[in-house]
Parts: sequence; structure tokens; C-alpha cells
Amino acid sequence: MAEKDNENSCLPPEGQNGPAGEQVPSAAERRKEEIDDGAPVADMNVEGMPWFVRRRYKDRGARAEAPQLSPEEIKAYRWAAVKSALVVILVYGLVFFAFIAFCYFVWFK
Repeated sequence: MAEKDNENSCLPPEGQNGPAGEQVPSAAERRKEEIDDGAPVADMNVEGMPWFVRRRYKDRGARAEAPQLSPEEIKAYRWAAVKSALVVILVYGLVFFAFIAFCYFVWFK
């Protein structure tokens, strides 16, 4: 059974040389090489879980205050938002009109 597993493996059996002539490490040696640097992959401190620690978020410091905008800048941001919304509405309207025209002139004929 062990030889059958080795047939499917891309590594030669332990103790034999690899394709480049190097000694193939055993599974225990490969596990020893994996070193944990302690860096979190994902923050598991999720609100609602029993291990949630709220103080971790208090240590992050205060946020930088947003810059004060002049009335002209506020008006420019609002106008840019309205223009982008109008572009989206226009694209959806054109697609809807093209679908209705396709149905009327091609599909339902």
C-alpha cells in the first residue's frame, strides 16, 4: 500500500535523491521548517463572539479630522455625484430602450 501511495506522489520516497540530486526531507523535517512569525492572517476579534475584546479597538487612536470644505467645494462634490448618477441612469435607460426596440422590431415579428 505504501508503494502505491509513492507512485502517485511527485516526490521520491524519503531517503532517496530528488530530480536535481538533492536529499528529499522527511515529512517531520518539512514541518519543522514551517516557522510561525506571529502575524495574524485575519483578525478573529469579532463582535458577538465570546472571545471579543473591545479594548483592542480603543488602542487604535483617534481618527484624523476631515478637512473643512468651502461651500464651493461642497457644491462641486455634489454636482459630481449628481452627474455620475445621471450617467448611470442614462446607461440603464438606453439598455432598456434597446431591449424594447429589439423585442418590438426583431423578436415579436
